[in-house]
Amino acid sequence: MYFNSSFKVVPMKAKRPDLNDSGQILLPPSVLSQLTAHAELPFPLVFAIKPYNKNKFKHCGVNEFTSAEGRVCVPEWVMKDLELKSDDFVSVSTVTKIPDGTYIKFEPQSVDFITGISNPAAVLEIILRKYTVPV
Repeated sequence: MYFNSSFKVVPMKAKRPDLNDSGQILLPPSVLSQLTAHAELPFPLVFAIKPYNKNKFKHCGVNEFTSAEGRVCVPEWVMKDLELKSDDFVSVSTVTKIPDGTYIKFEPQSVDFITGISNPAAVLEIILRKYTVPV
């Protein structure tokens, strides 16, 4: 099932501040209705958000289908990365295949991360659960 539509951007912190540091978006209930009208849905649901007139995009998961109709709630870091402002229009489309990653390297921003946390791997696992797709 392929889905593609235009939405106005709303900052995530306006509706769900707890998701502002995640890789997830909120879409309107009508999107869920359109997606479930077809028999096969890919899981996890992954969407590409692309600003008009810019050659960049981000992959995001969907947390809920609770935003206002015609609006997509987007984390601020995604808005910044895509150079979006509130009420800008974006294209949101389903993504059926994301290439498998082959390498990832995590580096602490400071020594405090390693010395101040007893189990850094567990902390990273908890934080990464907020993201459907690695960013």
